[in-house]
Amino acid sequence: MKKTSLIYILLLAGIFILPVAAVYYFSLVQNQSADVETFARPTPTPSIATPTPKPIVQLNQSVLHNVPFTSQAPLAEWNNDVFQYACEEASLLMAMHWIEEKPLSVEEARTEILAMAEFQQSRTGNFHDTSAADTAQLMRDYFGYQEVEVQYNIDTDDIKTELLKGNLVIVPVNGQIVKNPFYTSPPLAHMLVVVGYDNETKEFIVNDPGTKHGQNFRQTKTILNAGLQDYPTGYRELITQVNKVMIVVKPLAT
Repeated sequence: MKKTSLIYILLLAGIFILPVAAVYYFSLVQNQSADVETFARPTPTPSIATPTPKPIVQLNQSVLHNVPFTSQAPLAEWNNDVFQYACEEASLLMAMHWIEEKPLSVEEARTEILAMAEFQQSRTGNFHDTSAADTAQLMRDYFGYQEVEVQYNIDTDDIKTELLKGNLVIVPVNGQIVKNPFYTSPPLAHMLVVVGYDNETKEFIVNDPGTKHGQNFRQTKTILNAGLQDYPTGYRELITQVNKVMIVVKPLAT
């Protein structure tokens, strides 16, 4: 009788204990699987893009670009209105021949300046003064060259930076301030090409189309900075404020 009771008790214990043990076992296995899954697939850490560093331009250097020169009146026809107001066209022409690495003859310069003036007259009704923005647009429209932009609120350090980057710079200036001694009559609205900088003498080197003696003319940093001045498009339009701007012309991509 006692043996039968003991067997009965063991059977009852098995009925209650085995399910509990099974639940605990399967719970333990699931937890271990979850730990393994978490370890196998960690949550990715978002990456932070490292910005590309900008090239550092050392301003205490000299630079000189080989830019062909032309006067805005290649054959000294200063009585012709087209050539009197052709400093912008001559500046663009010098820039384009620098880009294309081509020489510029007197005859070719004269022909091109007349053609550019006619092109402007037919499109805008004006071939006289053109602002920096309109001069840059003329380069895009007439030559089909797009690597040109206008930068505003600049100073001579900005000009130097662009030259050292390998670019060419065209600036509108007050000719009565820059005071090129070869001017017959200093123009109030004028444009010239900055082709280099001499770090030893602290002088800018310009191709000034306002005179036949304008090739590689040297201009002090102080005077050039004082003379920087944009002007409106038109015929002797009133200049009401001083805006220092430059046209940056980039060479052909290699």
